[in-house]
Amino acid sequence: MLKTIKGAADCEIRSVIRFLNARNVLPSEIHHQICQMYGDNAMSDGMVMKWVRMFNEGREVNTCKQWAGTRLMAYVARQVTTTLKIKCLIHLYHVKWLSLT
Repeated sequence: MLKTIKGAADCEIRSVIRFLNARNVLPSEIHHQICQMYGDNAMSDGMVMKWVRMFNEGREVNTCKQWAGTRLMAYVARQVTTTLKIKCLIHLYHVKWLSLT
């Protein structure tokens, strides 16, 4: 009996779709195999067909990589902004302290 994989990322499932599609596996069989490995609620038959169609039209970019970079850049921007705010507050404190002495 096969083990099911819990908590798989969407991009992992799309990679499986891309691989099986490249091997000329029918979309219905791809959906069947995904349900066997990732569980019945992993991806609907319609979504599998949509991704097969997009890969057949030439799509190659996996969106998880795009979003991961976006999230990372947003995190870095927040950290830099916070750091700059703290440095400005420290600077203002020192300027104010020096002007009082």
